Amino acid sequence: MNTKQGNVMADQDLDTQMTALALDAGAKIIEIYEADALNTQTKADASPVTAADLAADAVICTGLRKAFPDIPIVTEES
Repeated sequence: MNTKQGNVMADQDLDTQMTALALDAGAKIIEIYEADALNTQTKADASPVTAADLAADAVICTGLRKAFPDIPIVTEES
């Protein structure tokens, strides 16, 4: 396999992984909304954050840490 083909395959694999991660986070958000368990809190900057926000953040961060263990992750919720 040449390098260009290898990069295309790696890009497709990354695309597949990130799509799955986004879908998992979305499913968690829907689960919380359907359970009517938003539990809105106020952050230090006075902006709202819901249980769905925190759950989606956790799903995404876990997936990103697994995919990119050497890259620090900074999010709005962490």
